[in-house]
Amino acid sequence: MSKSSTIRIVGAVLDNKQLLLYREDGTTVGILQGDPRLQTVLYTVVPQINLQGWAEIPDDCLDSFSNFEKKTGIQLFRVLKDAVKQLFSTDEERSQDEAIAAIQGGKRDIPKLGEGLLFTARPIAEDSSPIQYNETVVALVGNNLVPGMEMLKGQFDHIQKNNSEKGVKALIDRLSVMIENRGHSVEDILKFLERGDLPIADDGSIIAYKVLSTTSYSSKHSEAEGVFFDCHTHLIPQQVGSYVTVDESLVDKNRRNECSNGLHIARRGYIKHFPGDVLVLCKIAPEDVITVPHEDPNKVRVCGYHIIAQISQQDHETLREDRPMTDNDNAQILLAKAIAGDHIGKTEEVRITGQKGSGIVITNLMKKQPASVSETERKSKSKLPKAKALSSERDTAPDVDPKELATAQAELKTKNMVKVPSRSEQAQFMFKLMMDRSESLALRQKLAHELLEIKKRAKSSWDNLGFEGVDVPALITKTMQEMVQTLSEKHNLTDAQHIALKMVREGKSKLSAERITGISARSIGRLLDKFGK
Repeated sequence: MSKSSTIRIVGAVLDNKQLLLYREDGTTVGILQGDPRLQTVLYTVVPQINLQGWAEIPDDCLDSFSNFEKKTGIQLFRVLKDAVKQLFSTDEERSQDEAIAAIQGGKRDIPKLGEGLLFTARPIAEDSSPIQYNETVVALVGNNLVPGMEMLKGQFDHIQKNNSEKGVKALIDRLSVMIENRGHSVEDILKFLERGDLPIADDGSIIAYKVLSTTSYSSKHSEAEGVFFDCHTHLIPQQVGSYVTVDESLVDKNRRNECSNGLHIARRGYIKHFPGDVLVLCKIAPEDVITVPHEDPNKVRVCGYHIIAQISQQDHETLREDRPMTDNDNAQILLAKAIAGDHIGKTEEVRITGQKGSGIVITNLMKKQPASVSETERKSKSKLPKAKALSSERDTAPDVDPKELATAQAELKTKNMVKVPSRSEQAQFMFKLMMDRSESLALRQKLAHELLEIKKRAKSSWDNLGFEGVDVPALITKTMQEMVQTLSEKHNLTDAQHIALKMVREGKSKLSAERITGISARSIGRLLDKFGK
């Protein structure tokens, strides 16, 4: 567990969407309206900035992505989704090796995520404002990239509250190995976990629920104490300790089919749809996940699961009502042991070799089990802290109205109290950073966009915002054009190609650009695909 520290904030901008905090190096931390942290941070930061020009806040006020990155060392980047699609396409010219090429000597840098990603990838550490709908968060693990980390936001938030990053780090490590050959399975795992309510096990396994039945339709396997059967065929016997598996070829990989062949595991929201009378807790290796139905990401088809515990009838009923089971101590202890691996091992393999639960082969694994854990390790695990389920909904707080805040601060000013920076002060602070060429180009361009947003919200002239005699629009345009110029120099674009890209980015049609430059609209489209819009 890393030691608590502080981060220094030198500026804060509040609007109807978020509070944006600026660090000394110009990087940002964003806190959305409705986040319980916002009011506390706002009323801590603003007085300090007014008094001394900076403020210090605990680093646990960081967004959960930055917090995870700091704890694990896994680098996270925000990237346009369209650019990621290009990277993971079948184009032979693109590769993950290309994407890692710019990271050398352990120095943090924006990786060359293929030509199309070069100017869209921004480290989370430099821009932790809320992820936009057209963005994805990419994890850089060794020489592999894993997109879709925004779907683990619930897990990251849970880590921030509980200092439990070990499991998610292990999961991402395992996904990074799978991504090259099973990219669709990786995407499906993340979709399933997006709304899941259980933390990841320390070894990177997925913890989930399985509904079973005590009723058997099998002539070979009769009903017995502690023996359960699947709810579909009632032919597959299993118990706590069983590893139930089926050959991958027997699992339907088609995402369009909601109910089909395969072993089904559910998250809490889907339990009530299964008719069984027994609920068990399972661990699933990420490598055993096959697919998640497009229309119903509440369940996942897998080729194997390990039953590690039976859930009590009381907790079973609670979960069927779509409420977390960890409101009681026993369930919290059960979950903590599941996470830490302090549970029964695989005592038998139940292998299904045919369709619809046929061809069952049961192999006793007791003699093949590794030696039991040492007494020292057992005592260590017995002291495990209790574990809680993930929040099904994000904790919320009332929004802070910038207008009401400004009114309140005006009243405080008459009592010689500090005030929130005015829009003029916010705009001038951003302008100063935008003009500082020592800052990254990505940050300066982001500030240029935010300056325009501030003016739009203020419904005022640049002069009234404190820029009398300064041609702010021209300087903003110049800053925005620097990316195109840098791109041209780096890739040896012709003047005509440069002009064509510039025209389309400024809103002109490709046909208009074709008439001016002589470059065909199709070629301009290829340039946009390569260098981004």
